[in-house]
Amino acid sequence: MPMPMEKQAYFGCMVEDWVSKHYDKENPKGDKLLAYTLNKVGVTLEEEKDPQQWILTHSEFDNNSINQVESSFKFCGMVWDHTLSPAKLEKSLQNGVKRVTQSVVITGMGSKSFQRGLDTLNKIHDYVIRQFPEDAVRSWHPMDLAGYEFPAIKLSNQMFVHRSKVGRSKVLEIPSDMDPNNILGTASLESGYCYTEDCKVDYRALEQSEKGKVYKPVKPVTFHRGDIVEIIFSIHLYPLRSQDTKHIPGTKVEKWSTPSESNTNQVMITKLLGVTLLDGAISKEFTAAFEKKSTSRGVIRKRIDYEEGNIE
Repeated sequence: MPMPMEKQAYFGCMVEDWVSKHYDKENPKGDKLLAYTLNKVGVTLEEEKDPQQWILTHSEFDNNSINQVESSFKFCGMVWDHTLSPAKLEKSLQNGVKRVTQSVVITGMGSKSFQRGLDTLNKIHDYVIRQFPEDAVRSWHPMDLAGYEFPAIKLSNQMFVHRSKVGRSKVLEIPSDMDPNNILGTASLESGYCYTEDCKVDYRALEQSEKGKVYKPVKPVTFHRGDIVEIIFSIHLYPLRSQDTKHIPGTKVEKWSTPSESNTNQVMITKLLGVTLLDGAISKEFTAAFEKKSTSRGVIRKRIDYEEGNIE
């Protein structure tokens, strides 16, 4: 059942109010919903070969040396849907191990603050497309939610990579809170896939303490629809083998030297790095807004009549 219009407006105001009171105060410069801006030193696209991709990076100074590091972004919104819990990850195995992803869809329910973040993402896309030949990078658009007019974005990170494509990433054991029954681990081992450092998503919750704000680690099952969260992600570009087929890691593509020499069709991906629970107080109310109200006028009581004098 679609959410009623008045509820959509109500939750949009809730997001806007929370962001303006709490989130904007900690992001006073530049684009308030994205901590990173394109004004950082040494912004460039770095090539990775396993799998073939480009990653948006910037320069950082450490011990008198300059290093290129993956640029991370922050975005605040409300969870519309997700595949983070063990049950949802296990269910997605029916599509094959390589299709299992940790993903979250967030929206601002029509709030202006969320739209500001989307505007900045479009600016980032404008920067990216000018590093490639004209028309080499596909246009980027937020998600359309069926039956609703407000936009959303989906951020995801693959759960596994094939062992032949691990590259420089470190192979890790799957945390027990993500795979309590070892179903994912068994399936990946049998298919030649593994969980790596690049696949890791950081899950935390914001708590107040005597020392101030603390970001404590939490289980993926903690997150529910309707939670107000902060998303951390990075920008990657992957080649497409055709107009409709996403490049699958391990297949052959042309060798690149620089972005300007690539004429392969590219797609910009928002890769999920972390999810932080900021406020979960309205999650139950959000879920209830989708539920169809019962048309029953009350409880039907069972009644049995006996003729007087025949009751033992």
